Amino acid sequence: MIDFDGQSARPSYEAGQRDPGDWEAWTGQRPIAIHAKENLGSTDSGVQARRLVLRQALRNERADLYPGGKSKDGRPIRTFSGGAVLKVAKQPDPQADWGLLGEVGRRVHKAIESEDHLLGMERQAFIENRMAEIESELGG
Repeated sequence: MIDFDGQSARPSYEAGQRDPGDWEAWTGQRPIAIHAKENLGSTDSGVQARRLVLRQALRNERADLYPGGKSKDGRPIRTFSGGAVLKVAKQPDPQADWGLLGEVGRRVHKAIESEDHLLGMERQAFIENRMAEIESELGG
């Protein structure tokens, strides 16, 4: 899906050279990018920061970037990330809709955090069931 200009090739090589977009950046790179040859813009500061953190972690220059794989009691370290997509009816009032989104987020986080003692497939099944319940409760 193309959601903004620049995600496909320009009509001609000349147009791509005059007004390069993401397509030209992606297809114009070497098989392995040499970052020293890049011409980064002000909007690429996040890319630069991420690369710095990754380099520091890989070189073991900052111990705080990699806490290890286990906590003191041998269990996995708690981290929360997600990509849950729930069907929840949009509210006609923008403020109410925004409030509902906050409520969904709080419930999702609580569900994920509440059964932190579960591991593996048992944890996954619990979270999937709880997401279905939240969706049902909030009118999905």
